[in-house]
Amino acid sequence: MKRKTMKRLKIYLDSSVLGCALSREDVARYNTANILLQQISQGILEGYISAITQKEIEEAPEWIRELLEEVVSHAGLKVIEGVPEDMAQELAQEYIRMGIIPENFVEDALHIAIASLSGMDALVSFNLRHIVRLEVMIGVNKVNRRKGVKGIFLCQPMEVIQDV
Repeated sequence: MKRKTMKRLKIYLDSSVLGCALSREDVARYNTANILLQQISQGILEGYISAITQKEIEEAPEWIRELLEEVVSHAGLKVIEGVPEDMAQELAQEYIRMGIIPENFVEDALHIAIASLSGMDALVSFNLRHIVRLEVMIGVNKVNRRKGVKGIFLCQPMEVIQDV
């Protein structure tokens, strides 16, 4: 029986995934991150980062920055454009105001807001403290619905890797 062809998922990667693709400290995360990036480079998945991720890369020490830039380039990650900064800031502040994201983790809230506002299917992260948590996903999607923003799936890389 032939499988139905599904649309290619649009996924937003935060910097934790890119960092794990370089660090063999946690072999399972290293392998998973690299399989995900390979599937993006093969066109199985559509991968995106944001200006926030680019800023985090730019602020890294030179030797790490060069490696991260190579990872982004090799995978063919696209940079999200067209999300008004004020809208992203407002949505991120609402996540914080509602107690979904701690106030001292504004960049985590911004990653979620940008991914949501740009219509991503998922935000993929290894940040299990402030992003990839069921209660965060429920809270974020509650706020998104109230604001008329598409819901988003917050997950680890292994949850979007395709069987090929």
